[in-house]
Amino acid sequence: MSIEQFGRTEEMRHIPTVEVILKRVDPILRNIGEVLLASLSSLEEEAAAPARLHIERAIHWLEAIDAALRPRQHVDASDKDLARRFKAAADHASQALTSCDRSGFRKRSPFHLFERSKGECVVAAVAAAEHELNQAADAVSTHAPDVHHKVANARHPMVPFPTIDEKYRTRAEVSKPS
Repeated sequence: MSIEQFGRTEEMRHIPTVEVILKRVDPILRNIGEVLLASLSSLEEEAAAPARLHIERAIHWLEAIDAALRPRQHVDASDKDLARRFKAAADHASQALTSCDRSGFRKRSPFHLFERSKGECVVAAVAAAEHELNQAADAVSTHAPDVHHKVANARHPMVPFPTIDEKYRTRAEVSKPS
């Protein structure tokens, strides 16, 4: 049995391409975060505390995207302004996705390394950040009922994670007569 090489491992079809993830992070999650932060500014400190906690967790997951793709970057968490920290985390995540190696992003790591691929870690971090922002929207909606409508408008061109790439369509779809 020979040792597996990274360049020869297959692509994981359940991991979306970098472009799909970048469309999810930059316009969509950034817009949702900005809407929530604008809604938080009008709330009292005590009422905004649960939503702030969820937004801080979303910032953590956006920073995790950057850390997964560029492990030697230092994240400055000393800034207490939540809006600036969210903007910086979203900027770093989108820059990391823009500059990452697209050829190896969806590749499976060799089995003898017992490591996850970069794509798996990034998809998990994006899903966790989106979940935390949804939780923040639920927390804010108890005091500002229109926030779900604003978040839905911020999601407008919603890009769903594809379950399979276009090039891996099923045979039934390919063989349909035109």
